[in-house]
Amino acid sequence: RGSLVKMHIGQKRAFFLIKYYTIYLFCGQYFQPLLFGKNFVRIRKNDAGGVCMSQKPLHVLVIATWYPHGGDKLIGIYHKQFCKALAEAGVKVNMLHVDARPISEAPTYPFREKQFRVEEEGYSTWFQLMLNRRRLSEKLQQEAYVKSLRKLYKAYEAENGKPDILHAQVMIPAGHAACVLGKELGIPVKFNGIGEQIDDMKPFDAKEFAGALFEEK
Repeated sequence: RGSLVKMHIGQKRAFFLIKYYTIYLFCGQYFQPLLFGKNFVRIRKNDAGGVCMSQKPLHVLVIATWYPHGGDKLIGIYHKQFCKALAEAGVKVNMLHVDARPISEAPTYPFREKQFRVEEEGYSTWFQLMLNRRRLSEKLQQEAYVKSLRKLYKAYEAENGKPDILHAQVMIPAGHAACVLGKELGIPVKFNGIGEQIDDMKPFDAKEFAGALFEEK
């Protein structure tokens, strides 16, 4: 009789496990986002041994300091290459670029289209025009850049939703503006410094910089 009871308990356990895993396999994809949030992403290995994502793809918004257009087709070309590579990897990626136009264009600036979008290879680049105020004041220029980026981001989010990551390239102006925006909106910021050193992160001292140029070695 004892062996029959153990067998009955074992059958119940086996039935429970089969039932549990059946529910998990067929319904887990619907329950997991409810349990872990709408941004839940399950990572698995593909047939080639690499890692791929299921459920909702990662949403990366690149904030680019430069963009190849006009007379220079190479400036900031790596921004486009970076976005293209992410898109090919299955990541939802788009790019924002604040285009600071020369102050000499001020007479025609009011009549120009201030905000527009360009379709690229697997992603879109969103543009916001502004006038370059750097000759007047570096601080004024950066404040205007942040304001323009904020305006462009609002238009982007209205159509694409909130990104998972802001990826900024180059410290000034994109890096600083992305950090301001990320703090305001609670979005993580990934920053790549191109050409900067660790000492460039400290406040700039013009006298110290000029003295270093003529320092005897």
